[in-house]
Amino acid sequence: MSLIPFCLAPAVIAMLLAKERCASASPAGRRGVCARVSLPVVAMTCCLAWLGVMHMDRKSPFPPPTPYLQGLANAFSKAQIDYSDVVVSADFEAPANPPQIVALTMKRVHLCSTQNELSTLVQDIPGSFQIACFRISGLRLEWRKWKVNRSDRRDEVFPAVVGFMERDAAAPGNAPDGSINFSKDLPEFAVDTAPKLIEAGKSSEAERLCTSAIAVDPELGEAYFFLGVAISDRDPKRAADCYRSAIKYRPKLTGPHFNLGILIANNQPDEAIQQFMTAIQLDPTKAEPYVCLGVMLARSGQMAQAVRCWEDALRLEPDHLEAKKYLVWARGKGG
Repeated sequence: MSLIPFCLAPAVIAMLLAKERCASASPAGRRGVCARVSLPVVAMTCCLAWLGVMHMDRKSPFPPPTPYLQGLANAFSKAQIDYSDVVVSADFEAPANPPQIVALTMKRVHLCSTQNELSTLVQDIPGSFQIACFRISGLRLEWRKWKVNRSDRRDEVFPAVVGFMERDAAAPGNAPDGSINFSKDLPEFAVDTAPKLIEAGKSSEAERLCTSAIAVDPELGEAYFFLGVAISDRDPKRAADCYRSAIKYRPKLTGPHFNLGILIANNQPDEAIQQFMTAIQLDPTKAEPYVCLGVMLARSGQMAQAVRCWEDALRLEPDHLEAKKYLVWARGKGG
């Protein structure tokens, strides 16, 4: 459907260029020509409106391609991926939206890391099919393929696929069928893919990917930031170090300052206040740093300044529940 406006455009232009012929025709003829023009115009307008809603977050109707996708396409070509193959990875995905991703890679890659996810993905495929699994291993992109001939073989194949994803040396067939050097594309690939992995709850995969990217580019601030996000729950001290590295190499990124402030709020309140203030200076449109700064100021006895922070947060997000609660609490204390 996304191609319909561009297919209709030449027809509409050609019909509009027939304006003189329309003007010289009889009234009945003009009505016929205008009707033929109006239908494609209406259809194209509806399709463009649909595209606007579907791709609202796109700054351009033709966003530039991501360079690393060509590297993926080269790997798919070398691996001889067929149109009917089911392609999976625990490290990345090539979604169907926006369409240019699949257009460049020539194949959709499904983000999948468990046997249950794999079963759900292929449950409606009848008969035989082939699974191709890709993984990032150090600085290389590796792959392996399995032929699934009958439904009863799925119990044998699925554990092998997941074992390959998890780099399980004991898993049958863990050795890859092939690989390419991915070091040139890895830093950009990690920065683009890590937040998607974290959002999908695949923090271990994001950690592994960011660690590999940092090995290629030790000054990649974004990779340190996403690595910190991926490990913050289980290793907050290391996450704080990652945020400090992100700040060192990308001082104008807001996220590392804010996240570092959250992690050190209890043990290093003065530095946390400074980090929240820096986050606000870098991006004064986000309410959350104001709320957290207000909490820290209230803890240090600066209630009037804290109240101003929470009021600023509510100006940015009038429905922010935490800011409302803190203001009610402060006013109850006479702040």
